[in-house]
Amino acid sequence: MTNSRHTDILNEEQLRAHNIVTNNLHAHLDGKRPEQILMMLVGQGGTGKSTVLNAITMTFDKLDVPHLLGKMALSGVAASLVGGTTLHWYAGLPLFTTPQSDIWPDNPSNKISERRTKKIAVN
Repeated sequence: MTNSRHTDILNEEQLRAHNIVTNNLHAHLDGKRPEQILMMLVGQGGTGKSTVLNAITMTFDKLDVPHLLGKMALSGVAASLVGGTTLHWYAGLPLFTTPQSDIWPDNPSNKISERRTKKIAVN
């Protein structure tokens, strides 16, 4: 039997995560101004994190709003598997294991500040 929808392959927990995001998206598209969702999918390798994110991505694509979805991962390999970027690049976080000063979040370069505003700011 062929899947009739891209979400048919998701298990119950994966579908719950998908629906949380897409219900929020539909509310946003309906002009209801819901709070921005920041969701983190965690689990061991092979648990289906990429599968969930790919299903969410397909939903955003089908609604022609892929620009509203930010996809990040902690490693470059993981980010490339889901068509995203690393969390550090997306948010303009320093690559040092320890920040070099206490002012790094409040005093980014102009380029990083612009990227943060564009990617993270709530419209």
